[in-house]
Amino acid sequence: MLNKPRNKASEFFKAFLPVLCIEGIQLYISMVITFGYAFYLIGTIQAENVESFFDIFADKIMNMNYMMFILIAYAVISIPIFIFWYSGFKNDTPLHSGKYTYPSSPEKHIRSLSLKGYSPLLIISLPMLALGMQYVSNYIVSVIAVISPNTIEDYADLMERAGLSTGTLSIPLVLAVVILGPIAEELALRGVSLGYASRALPFWAANLLQAGLFGLMHLNLVQGLYAFALGLVLGYVYHKCGNIIIPCILHMLYNGISTFVGDHLFFGEEKPIFFAFILFLSLCVSYGALMLTAWSLKGKKTA
Repeated sequence: MLNKPRNKASEFFKAFLPVLCIEGIQLYISMVITFGYAFYLIGTIQAENVESFFDIFADKIMNMNYMMFILIAYAVISIPIFIFWYSGFKNDTPLHSGKYTYPSSPEKHIRSLSLKGYSPLLIISLPMLALGMQYVSNYIVSVIAVISPNTIEDYADLMERAGLSTGTLSIPLVLAVVILGPIAEELALRGVSLGYASRALPFWAANLLQAGLFGLMHLNLVQGLYAFALGLVLGYVYHKCGNIIIPCILHMLYNGISTFVGDHLFFGEEKPIFFAFILFLSLCVSYGALMLTAWSLKGKKTA
């Protein structure tokens, strides 16, 4: 039985659906938890007036643990949805375009969910790549700070209100940012969005699209730009192996470095010569680690 050819325009627009789903889930979770907590406070606290109540309420919800609780709830709900969505590709026939079969299309590699068979060099290359991209991200922020200081001030204020600039570690923060968040985002963007986009576009264009969506998903310019750069790398790594676990690990490492040691990294911002040298070194490390990662993924045989 011949498979009906796919409508490439339809597949292109389907690539946007995971991001819309993510934003919808986050909005729904935020509203349910926030309204529920408001009603709980109404019955448990004594406020002099409405204004006083809202001051107390705002103080309660504008803290890191509350924000992280919302992110954890979003991830717990979205991960099963995207696992089911991603797994739905497995019965499809891979998209062939001329002599190419796009390896970023999840249906071709859905069975490749084991870490067995990969080169041990991944133990070196993935942390190196995550560290290099952390430096690249910081330099993107530094360039934006020079071009548009107000944008950086708004970004710093956003991070502070979200509780992500205090340097205080907590279990909810680690769960939300380092573990669950990366899994949800990789399933959605690299697993589903890139899969749809790869059915309609050559890989380079599909990767640009999913990385752009990854940046837009963060809803602010600064995070959006360095998330775009990271998304390109994560998409390329997934393209090379078709195993969603690998970009999940890389994303976790990237967020983990930012969370645990981000404040202690040396960027050489005090002197231009140090700044330029470390920027050049970080680009070289990132590129070398990316090539080493791609080479390490070559020998994996899918079932």
